[in-house]
Amino acid sequence: MSRQQIHGRVHQPPRMQFHAPVRVENIRGPWRVSIAFEAPVIVWGNGENCFAYLHDFDQRSLCLILDYCRQATYDRSGAYSNPFGGGW
Repeated sequence: MSRQQIHGRVHQPPRMQFHAPVRVENIRGPWRVSIAFEAPVIVWGNGENCFAYLHDFDQRSLCLILDYCRQATYDRSGAYSNPFGGGW
């Protein structure tokens, strides 16, 4: 057993922050919304090592991300997710 393991330290891969303006095309593979320093972030990549604060995405990407989130909510809720027809 290495000294690092004895003391509870586990090697973490470096995290890569993307800075404004970030585009939705910069996201590779599955992603999720998380919270970092009390601000929403999008995390993705192998081991979720890439991230960008939500406020660093350009306007078009913000709209797409919100649409993806809305669609995921509707997909989970089934037939009762949009009782009034939506259209937004």
